[in-house]
Amino acid sequence: MTQTAFRPATRSSGILSIFSKYPDFRRYYIGLTTSVFGYRMIVDFSLGVLIYDITGDSRYLGWMFLALAVPTVTLNLLGGVFADKFDPRRLMGVVESLTAIMVAGLGVLTFTETVEAWHVIVAGGLFGTGQAFGEAARASLYARLIERRDMTLVVPLNSIVWPTTRSIAPFAAGYIAGKAGIGTAGVAPVVFAAAAGFMLMAIMCQTLTLRPSERASRSVIREMITGVQFIVEHRIFLYLVSFSIFTAIFGMSYLMFMPAFAKEIFDGEQEVVGTLLMFAGLGSIVGLVVSMALARAERRGLIIIGGAMGFGTFIMLFAMAPWYPLSLAMVLMAGVCNSLYLTAVMTTLQMQVPDALRGRVMGIYTICYGSIPLGTIPLSQVSHLTDPRVAVAMGGALVIGFAICIALFTSRVRSIKTSQPSVVPHGAGDDADDKPGRDDGNKPSGDNGNKPGGDDSLGSRQPLESSRSESRQSAV
Repeated sequence: MTQTAFRPATRSSGILSIFSKYPDFRRYYIGLTTSVFGYRMIVDFSLGVLIYDITGDSRYLGWMFLALAVPTVTLNLLGGVFADKFDPRRLMGVVESLTAIMVAGLGVLTFTETVEAWHVIVAGGLFGTGQAFGEAARASLYARLIERRDMTLVVPLNSIVWPTTRSIAPFAAGYIAGKAGIGTAGVAPVVFAAAAGFMLMAIMCQTLTLRPSERASRSVIREMITGVQFIVEHRIFLYLVSFSIFTAIFGMSYLMFMPAFAKEIFDGEQEVVGTLLMFAGLGSIVGLVVSMALARAERRGLIIIGGAMGFGTFIMLFAMAPWYPLSLAMVLMAGVCNSLYLTAVMTTLQMQVPDALRGRVMGIYTICYGSIPLGTIPLSQVSHLTDPRVAVAMGGALVIGFAICIALFTSRVRSIKTSQPSVVPHGAGDDADDKPGRDDGNKPSGDNGNKPGGDDSLGSRQPLESSRSESRQSAV
């Protein structure tokens, strides 16, 4: 069977041409922006402010963020199965609508000043549950709105929304709540605005036209096993997913230590925390812009390894920086390198994974975002026994060490190229030249609408056939 080498987007395929070329992606992007803006308003501002204003106890912050993180980590694979079994447009519509209703309910409790600590903690858990199902559906959705060869531009364009809103949304939320000037109830307008952003995303998703794709049709448990088997059997996915989760746990956790750095190292208060996080966000934006400029770069494997090593190095330099301005510069550069690394990984996964398994693979991959707080548990003990700088430097050193191991012992990551063929054949609608068409309901597995015996028929079914044949053999 002949494998297709993907042709990366040409220089003329700029950002504006992406929006004009794909009207569906343009509508999706509007909804994504409002939804992520709402996410930042809730997670980065409202939940923390509410729980601390109600209790005055910082320990409740830990309980609230734990309630947010646990479902995000544990339910992502299940969310990926749902993204593969059901129409991701409908799934996103349900998730975003329910999130909007839940957030609006929290807004009513806040406005009437009847909100209690347990309300906020439960809201955090429900919000995390929604994100577990929404992340995989989102990754599956936008990949089916574009041609595969444009993925090198679309992935950083899709990702840039997150650091941009991280720099803007909390500031806007604080301004709105401050202008309200009515204490805890002043957070209510922020919460209602976030709910509106989620609802707009739910509406936008219903207007989209997707590229047809095979639908997972077996039981949830079997489809979950198939997703895990696919990652284990195709080592490039196993390496990249493991690399991302490790880097998130021990690298990105440095952001959780910003309050300690502000108070113990720089003798500052909340404005220092805000400035450090702002520079981290600006670095991420710069890194994503650089990623767009490197869309045609052939040696993406070197970008992955180099970006991760640079990220760990600048984290260590931040921990050791003797001056505040130098610390800001190191945080900025850490954000740049982290964006280069994450964008290269995400682009590789999105270009290589078959549509039929996209939800499950990306669901497992997005565990890395929810696992960031897990690194604070061991590193906070190190910080307590020694110094925050030691803890953060240790996290950076672990990231560097893991990146070196990947570089030395896994040639598959080193040799990843933009134009290389997929590690598995892709089926109907997956070829680089295929354009998104009207989704006919995501044909169930086993009937992909192609003529029997053709390469497309075999190609779209092969990723699942390997696991199916193994199951039949074990049954015999």
